[in-house]
Amino acid sequence: MRAALYLFSLTALFAFAPDGLGAQETAVRFPVSGVADTTFTFTIGQHQWVRPGQRGIVVDPRQRDVLVARFRVSRVSGGAATAVVTGQATSINTSHTVLLDVPQRPWYRAQSFWIGTAVGALAGFLIGSL
Repeated sequence: MRAALYLFSLTALFAFAPDGLGAQETAVRFPVSGVADTTFTFTIGQHQWVRPGQRGIVVDPRQRDVLVARFRVSRVSGGAATAVVTGQATSINTSHTVLLDVPQRPWYRAQSFWIGTAVGALAGFLIGSL
């Protein structure tokens, strides 16, 4: 019975353990490469997770990341993305920076979920067999 209690405690530890410690920084910065009337382009490099429909902001790094505009990505091709401005505080220029949040993985793809499921199933089997 004592072993089952220890196993249950270990299972509880896995259930409440955080996935990662990088919770503060979830956005990636991209340079603005071109500006048109209501659209602008920015280079995405090797970041293949940038998709049409994502929303982000444009900031001015020279003024402590003050908000310049909000946008929606309309097209991605060849290492560059085109975005449509949806709200604007000041004019966008090439000295500004684009911020996009990295999409979160679904809960069922997290390694900690499957480890917790396996340990919980094992604990249930062991407690049930007592």
